[in-house]
Amino acid sequence: MSHRVIPHTARSLAEQDVRIFVSEFICGGSLAGDPLPDSLRREGRAMLWAIVDDLLRVPECEVTTTLDARLADETRSRSSVRCDIVTVTESSEERRLFDQLVATSDAVLVIAPETDGQLTKRVRRVESLGTRTLNCSPEAIELCGDKLRLTEHLERHALATIPTARADWSRNQPPQSHHESWIVKPRDGAGSWLTFRIRADSCDEWQCVALAYEQAGVSHKALIQPFVAGLPLSVGCLCHANGKVEVFPIGRQRLSNEFVYQGGSIPADIPPAMEIALRKLVLSACATIPGLNGYLGFDLLLPDANPSQPLIVEINPRLTTSYVGYRLLSTNNLAERWLRVVGLLPNSTPSLPSWSSTRIEFDSSGAELSRFPA
Repeated sequence: MSHRVIPHTARSLAEQDVRIFVSEFICGGSLAGDPLPDSLRREGRAMLWAIVDDLLRVPECEVTTTLDARLADETRSRSSVRCDIVTVTESSEERRLFDQLVATSDAVLVIAPETDGQLTKRVRRVESLGTRTLNCSPEAIELCGDKLRLTEHLERHALATIPTARADWSRNQPPQSHHESWIVKPRDGAGSWLTFRIRADSCDEWQCVALAYEQAGVSHKALIQPFVAGLPLSVGCLCHANGKVEVFPIGRQRLSNEFVYQGGSIPADIPPAMEIALRKLVLSACATIPGLNGYLGFDLLLPDANPSQPLIVEINPRLTTSYVGYRLLSTNNLAERWLRVVGLLPNSTPSLPSWSSTRIEFDSSGAELSRFPA
């Protein structure tokens, strides 16, 4: 394990290596001293090591990251001359190291939840310190990370999504609806935090959820959506510096009854015509949002009642857990392609990603569960 921080001025002008700081919010020490939420820790860890391992396969890259000291055992197989892993015991130490490592890196990738604007704040901080970010712009992150603003944006552009409104807690019961149930979720939530499904005619369930939001101090952030039964899908995209967008294969999500992400399979077993429609929907949405850059993920839904009308559920303006599945399916190094299409490494017109002709099933920790012909 190394704790060295090398200033830019110490580097030889002849060096060709690119130093990248990967900052993962949950596992990187921001919560040092506080409990690590299990599902977010599992997904954060999976994304962190997946992207670090892939970056280390790029000969030009050196990688630095921070790690909560409670996870220090995971450093042994990765620390090397080209990989610095700095363990953190206090959140204040992580904040200090964040600024220091940003200032001594050529580029930074921030992996953080949108909750409380954490992702936006960190990307803005990177920009304020004059270092290049591999993330989307703060403005794009703010739009996509705000579920109400995003819904309104998609509706203005005639892009199919789920109707969304603020929860009115002055009512003692859910709004009347022809739907059997409602989904209540926070405006800027991550994972399944404070996400509930309640019966449309249940005053007790409505009041229990209202109490949960009150106790969390976020009653003002609660949104309500009709529950739409359907097939949950997701897709990753790679946005180029020139505005081009690559859409990866459509994947199927596995969610628990409490909406906890449990992994998925790629590619999803859907008709070719539906995949074309989904890709068109994703590209149309990307065209309406300035500032998209690098990797982002879409959560999609094929409604049981109308599968020919796919819906955008959310847009995640950052690395998502599905990356761990895509890297298993790809025959190329996706991290290297990412660096080339955003212009951090010379782009010698790289070929499009090549995908294995198999279907991969994986869990939320990044482990491959099965592989069989697609």
